Amino acid sequence: MVKELSIKDIEAIVQRDENRVMEAKETTGELVKGMQSGCAFLNTDGGWLFFGIHPTKLTIQGQDVADRTRQEIAWEMRKFAPAIDLGYSRYL
Repeated sequence: MVKELSIKDIEAIVQRDENRVMEAKETTGELVKGMQSGCAFLNTDGGWLFFGIHPTKLTIQGQDVADRTRQEIAWEMRKFAPAIDLGYSRYL
């Protein structure tokens, strides 16, 4: 079963700053770059990709997410080969 992250969990991960296993993007306007990081995480030991994080302050700013945004994310994720199943993601 996948554990849902709380805001406190996310804050703790983000405070570690961007590194080999954590990438923060301000918005999904950076979706393609984010997916490149996601691909790198999938090809190594895993990692965290967050959207809605201020790039220098590393604070959660959030983002309004419409159904279209979800579809764009899903479309980009479908490009991964082999296909990924996020239902079995591990949380650190």
